[in-house]
Amino acid sequence: MKIVGIILAALMLFSAVYVGVTGSSKSMDLGDNVVSISGSLSEAEMDAAGLPSAGRLRFGGIISILAALSSLALLVVTLVSQEKIPTVAIATLALSLLAVALYPTFENGPPADMAPRVQAFVAAVLALLGAAGSMMVKKAGERGHGVPS
Repeated sequence: MKIVGIILAALMLFSAVYVGVTGSSKSMDLGDNVVSISGSLSEAEMDAAGLPSAGRLRFGGIISILAALSSLALLVVTLVSQEKIPTVAIATLALSLLAVALYPTFENGPPADMAPRVQAFVAAVLALLGAAGSMMVKKAGERGHGVPS
């Protein structure tokens, strides 16, 4: 059971890191584009045009990077020190969900990729599955099953 948990944690947490980092990069680029477009627009005109807040895009991107780093930390803790898994898992999930909450909701056009909020949600689900794999490793270690530590 411990091997299955390690494999699940590794696959899901590496995927969460990749999705989180690409979403963060996309949101930073979108934030720069919004700033360049909205230089001459008022707040009311930005709302009418459906432009998201550049600040929320950038701050969500920073939190998304922190969630990705926390996912990597959870993977390391899973392999090294199982006592700290619950604490790091909670921090990872909290940062992932905070990134989802911070990203603004807006419509991407048909040629555009996934919106950053949707991408952050996918990263949060992957982090949740990775945290479940990490908890499997912790439970198997407590019971003495699997590969010895």
